[in-house]
Formats: sequence, structure tokens, C-alpha cells
Amino acid sequence: IMTMWIALDPVDPDNGALEFIPGSHAWDARYRPFKTDQMGAFLHYLEEDSPEYSDMPDFEAERDRHRIIHFDMEPGDALAFDGMIVHSAMGNRTSTRRRRGYAVRFACEGATYQPRDTVTEWLHDPGMADGSPFFGEKFPLVYEAA
Repeated sequence: IMTMWIALDPVDPDNGALEFIPGSHAWDARYRPFKTDQMGAFLHYLEEDSPEYSDMPDFEAERDRHRIIHFDMEPGDALAFDGMIVHSAMGNRTSTRRRRGYAVRFACEGATYQPRDTVTEWLHDPGMADGSPFFGEKFPLVYEAA
């Protein structure tokens, strides 16, 4: 899954720029999905009993051990990134600036629908079976290779 995040307002660390750990999408790790509050603070893990995930390390407490990057953005700027890269945003620490963005996710040919009770509840589609190819109103075909 590729995510494209498009800035609708100027974005920098003060109002919640996205941060990334370069190369983390290639780590041999699948971190347990979790919920955060509006400021990005951890609330609780999802799928706590699933053996396919490990708990996310506290990258914030270990900032000096990792190369963490961000991108200042202007309205219309876009970031495209692998959905498995370690990424976060700390929330807006200002009281006068908005931080709005629009996220679009793209799946490659062969990707399949795998519903889970995680952060993507809004993607659930009762008309699709687990393991079926993406299709339909929620998952339109954007490009078809010749």
C-alpha cells in the first residue's frame, strides 16, 4: 500500500509535520496497530493478541538512536510513501494555525482485501470477502496497465 499525503495548509514541525524513519519499511518487523489521541499521544494497542505483530518501540524516547526526518510543506505539496514505513505526526502545537491534509492510499495489482478491526474501520465493506481483490466504490481502479 502506498500513501500519498497532500498538504492543504503550510505544514512544519510546530503544527504537525509528518515524520519518518527512512528505510524502516524494509525492516523485518510488523508493529501492532494502535490508536492515538488528536495530539498523537498513544492511547492503546489494537489486535493485542495477534502473534503476527510486535509492540511498537518508543521511537520518541529513542529519537537519538534513529534518523528521523520531516518535510516542511506548502499547500499542494505531496508526499508519497510506503504504508509500512515508521511515520507519525505529533499534532498541532499552535493555537493559530491549521494543519489539514488529504491522504489517498493506492494498492498494487494483486493486493487483496483483508478487513481488520484496526485504524481503518472506515474501509470495511460488507460486500467484499476476505482475500478478494480490491474493487467497487471504495476501491476504484485508478490506472490499468495495458
